[in-house]
Amino acid sequence: GFGFASRFAFTNVPRNLVIIFLVPTALVFWLVLGNSLELENTDWEPVEAEIIDTGVSSYLCDDGEYVSDCEGPGHFPTVRFSWEIDGQKLVSSDYIAYPPNLSSDSKAEQWLENRGIIVGANITGFVNPDDNSEAVLVRQSWVEIMTVRGDDEWLWCCSLCNVPALFLLVSARRMEWTIPRKRRKRYKLVYVKDRPYGRPSSWEVPMEARELQVEASEIRLKSMSGSLSEGDFDSYANRISDMELMAAQLEGGTRSFTIMLSNREEVNFEVGTYGELIYTLKDYLEREDRIETSVALFLDESKAEGRLLEFEFNGEYTANVTVTEYLGNDLIRAKTLNIYREEAVLMEIIRKASQKGEKTDEK
Repeated sequence: GFGFASRFAFTNVPRNLVIIFLVPTALVFWLVLGNSLELENTDWEPVEAEIIDTGVSSYLCDDGEYVSDCEGPGHFPTVRFSWEIDGQKLVSSDYIAYPPNLSSDSKAEQWLENRGIIVGANITGFVNPDDNSEAVLVRQSWVEIMTVRGDDEWLWCCSLCNVPALFLLVSARRMEWTIPRKRRKRYKLVYVKDRPYGRPSSWEVPMEARELQVEASEIRLKSMSGSLSEGDFDSYANRISDMELMAAQLEGGTRSFTIMLSNREEVNFEVGTYGELIYTLKDYLEREDRIETSVALFLDESKAEGRLLEFEFNGEYTANVTVTEYLGNDLIRAKTLNIYREEAVLMEIIRKASQKGEKTDEK
């Protein structure tokens, strides 16, 4: 929960996830309950009925009012009975809204006998007050119908599908509650579609939300420190450190940078945070991820004598690059890393180099 909360607290993502899960669940409940309520017949009125025939069937196939499909194999009690309305004799085999499927033929026969359903017997049936052509021998409530059909267990399992979304919502809200109420605000994700070189569009967390996430995560981690192992604490602390760097403003505010691609084309862009700088750089690196290509990031305006980072790929589509820092023609340092698995290292290299680049510009 901590990882999700630290990433999506102060956004509308947790709430939207709950809605996405709850709406289909509510529709399923509405359909199942509606069908059970429609079949309920506890308010039908008594009428004298005569049992014509009984039996046990392996399959339940009926084109009557309630059952139109075959079910089985099983042990279904079957009944044919009659009743009279205004001197007219009516016959039906729909003696119950939803017949039970018992464990054996003998159990099915016993079930009928226990209810007095014996050939030739006269027993009390129940007729639909709105349609006298419908009658049953055994009334069922909507709860009984759901139990017989197994709908209650199915709906319970369906409800459990909402637990992860609700857990993530609670985790995010607990993270948000660490910030004073006056400063709490939830932001919509920003849809970024105009990305370099036709990169796929994506939804990004606004920087305002990122700053709140960092602050809340630090407070939350302190409150959890007593219940975490040393390894978990260090893992969460490193994650917060990365988040803090991504949300950190560049020295001097918004700055201009230049990237020289492998075809020697130069592209200028402006960013205000390290996160924006790294995301933009990775966009170009992903686009240029081909064997024997390199990308150069100029960190100050004096390209010929200034500071730059060169990213050279070590193999095609491996994401392994050698990052070399230059000051003019002088090599400062070099480091080989994976731009995905070692993103924290990449961020630290860019942060230190860009800070030095800012100082070079000031001189």
